[in-house]
Amino acid sequence: QTTNHNLSSKMVVASSSSLLLFCFVSALRMNTAFSFLPTTHNKKHVLLLLPRRHSQSTRSLVVAAATTAASTSTTDDLLPIIREAVTTSGGDDSWRTSTQMLADLFVSEEDATVNDAELMLATAFRWKDWAAKAVAVAVAAATDEKENNAPSAEQLTIPDPLQIKEALTWLQQGPLGLTDDQMRRSIQEYPALYLVNPQEAFRQVNGVVPRQYRTVLPALVQADPTVLQVTYNCDGEGCAAECGRCWVSYGNQLAAVPVV
Repeated sequence: QTTNHNLSSKMVVASSSSLLLFCFVSALRMNTAFSFLPTTHNKKHVLLLLPRRHSQSTRSLVVAAATTAASTSTTDDLLPIIREAVTTSGGDDSWRTSTQMLADLFVSEEDATVNDAELMLATAFRWKDWAAKAVAVAVAAATDEKENNAPSAEQLTIPDPLQIKEALTWLQQGPLGLTDDQMRRSIQEYPALYLVNPQEAFRQVNGVVPRQYRTVLPALVQADPTVLQVTYNCDGEGCAAECGRCWVSYGNQLAAVPVV
């Protein structure tokens, strides 16, 4: 490991084969709290060590570094944060098994990777949103004097491989009868909708779908994956400002469908 000191900018850069750690010398001399901003730099993992209380000049340096890091990060940068949190939660085995199921499903896609499958899983179970908020809090801590508490991962759910397998099996062998391509497209575009209990979503949709669409409901879902989230019908139930998931609004957008 090598360390380069640049005292004029009050920054220390410690580098190794897999980690770059940026920290501020002035902050290291104080008894203070820090926030960590994970990102990447030159294809390496990066942690920005950000003092929560600092002078105006140091704040400028922190903000500049944090802004640059945030603007150059990608969704792949969130995976190390997510994996660490999953490990802390004791969900390693379930996470890896569930990820592999998705990776196997997308194996025929030329550009698909295990990371892609893992991000779909993280999106479906809200781990990606949690990680993004944690990074945002770290950046915010560099821009003001307020204490910024990172969001807790305690309320998040570790995916159950058995439930993931049941969902994938149901999507193909259940009433929707999705093809491999249709299932891949639906999961890729709406991972939460199609990986987290799609059976229940369909039950809700089937319970409110207008009679003229009932027998063609599977075909509607096959053509438009968002149909699985149209779980309200204000015709008869009254408007509840749920236009985004209401059959009256959705029906107005549909082309003519045979009335049965």
